[in-house]
Amino acid sequence: MPMKSPLEELLRVEELLNCDLELAWMNKKTNFNRNIPWLKGSQSQLGQESFVAFALSNKKSGYYLEIGAYHAQILSNTFILERDFGWKGVGLEIEADRVNAYNQQRANKALLIDATKANYETLLNSIGAPRCIDFLQVDIEPPRNSYLALKGALNSSRKFQVVTFEHDLYRKKFRMIPLNIIWKLAAHIKLLLNGYVRVISDVSNDWRRQEDWYIHMDSGGLNFEKLKNIDFRELFFFP
Repeated sequence: MPMKSPLEELLRVEELLNCDLELAWMNKKTNFNRNIPWLKGSQSQLGQESFVAFALSNKKSGYYLEIGAYHAQILSNTFILERDFGWKGVGLEIEADRVNAYNQQRANKALLIDATKANYETLLNSIGAPRCIDFLQVDIEPPRNSYLALKGALNSSRKFQVVTFEHDLYRKKFRMIPLNIIWKLAAHIKLLLNGYVRVISDVSNDWRRQEDWYIHMDSGGLNFEKLKNIDFRELFFFP
């Protein structure tokens, strides 16, 4: 039997993990998917924080890189990981006022930096980040900038166990042309070539397709079997 190339193997695993199934959020009156419990107190917009905790078996003392820190708690994908699970990490944010407000409320700090121009190898070395980072969030505006930041982070020597990438596919030119498909596809190719597998495509809250979520194939401690058994077509909601 001919040997499969690494790329073919990644594509095979991606298919096994039910990729390209849209994760939708319903109204607040339905039941949350029992397989992925919502972290109590989490204000994640799409449940990113709960998904990370699930994928990593509620790991304690993990580490995150939060590109697009925004706010210390509101819509934060790292606040509960820090507060309840003892995670360390760093946020990157380009707005000075947001950085100042964030750092007044969080033990883990945010840095004032343009994430599209950062040298991630130098940056992560300077703050003593581990070689394997558990969670990478990429969420800045516009999606082109998210792609540039993702590219920079992946060009470092770090490996990321779980990656969430915002592409805002729902935003359309003249209400018809989904121009952000360019950055969604560019990010997918970049991640695939670096050993990442897309678990869920076009995560949304109602009709707005916003993010793709990935895991790294070489990561230990991931709930691979549980991930394969989740039907991501089920409808979730905000508790």
